[in-house]
Amino acid sequence: MIAHKPDSEFINRRATPRFDYGGSCVVLRANRQINAIVCNISAGGMAVQLQGLGRVDPGDIVHLRLGDFPAIRACVCWMSERKVGLRFDEPLDRHPDIRALLERLENGEPVALSDDGAEGTDIVNEQTVKMAVAEVAKSVARATDRSGK
Repeated sequence: MIAHKPDSEFINRRATPRFDYGGSCVVLRANRQINAIVCNISAGGMAVQLQGLGRVDPGDIVHLRLGDFPAIRACVCWMSERKVGLRFDEPLDRHPDIRALLERLENGEPVALSDDGAEGTDIVNEQTVKMAVAEVAKSVARATDRSGK
C-alpha cells in the first residue's frame, strides 16, 4: 500500500526562490525578436508571457534581453499557450546586472528598468509621453471634425 503524503510534506523541486517581476524583455531566436513580459525570475531562469508574433518550442535555445543588459543564453523548458519557462544556460557570474536585479527583488527593494536598461522607479520615458499626447490630440481632432464643430 502506498501512503499518501500531504502536499506540505512534498519537497519543493525549485533550487532557487522565484520573484514576481512584471518588467519587459525580448526573446531572441533565430534572428527574430519576440517581446515578452517577465512573470517571475530566479537565479536559474524565468517565466515569460510572449507578447509579439512568433513562437518558441521546448528545447529551443534563445537569448533573453532585459533592458540594455547583455543578452543571456537560455533553454526553453516548457510552454503553455503563450507562457514560457526558460532555464539560464550561463552562470550569473557573467551577468552582474541580472544578479543585482535579483538581489534587489530578494531584499524587497523597488525595481524598474527604463527603456535603456538603467534602473529607476519610472519606466515611462519622455518620448513615450510625447507620443501618447500626440495620439490623444489626433483623436480629439478627429472627433471634433466628425461632430462638425
